Amino acid sequence: MSSTIPDPETCTYLYKILTPAESDSLPETAWHGTPLDVKDEFIHLSNAHQLVAVLQKWFSKTFVPVDTLYLHVLPRSAIRRDQTLQFDSVGDTKFGHIYGEIDPKTQFEKRIEIHRKSDGSWGIPELPF
Repeated sequence: MSSTIPDPETCTYLYKILTPAESDSLPETAWHGTPLDVKDEFIHLSNAHQLVAVLQKWFSKTFVPVDTLYLHVLPRSAIRRDQTLQFDSVGDTKFGHIYGEIDPKTQFEKRIEIHRKSDGSWGIPELPF
């Protein structure tokens, strides 16, 4: 197995990390993201190889005091022509951002429940890139 990390722009799936409250309150259509997404004017997404670092940095117990999160799976094939997916540089990588809204009911393929482990890290199943 190669240890080379693939180019983020070649991913076929993107993941949106949400708390239980955020996940449970998703509208069916016209979602502009979390309050942070609205402030930044784009929906923050990660690919499978970026999730561990994102969860460690932004979803530590200090910042997000919950033990369950949801990964909402967004296939690239579900992104419509009228939506803007852009890969923006952040540090030494690029993250996918949707500029505009998405329709959770029709665009998220599924949601995956993950749990915080006793060491504080998150238990993430193997996910498609």
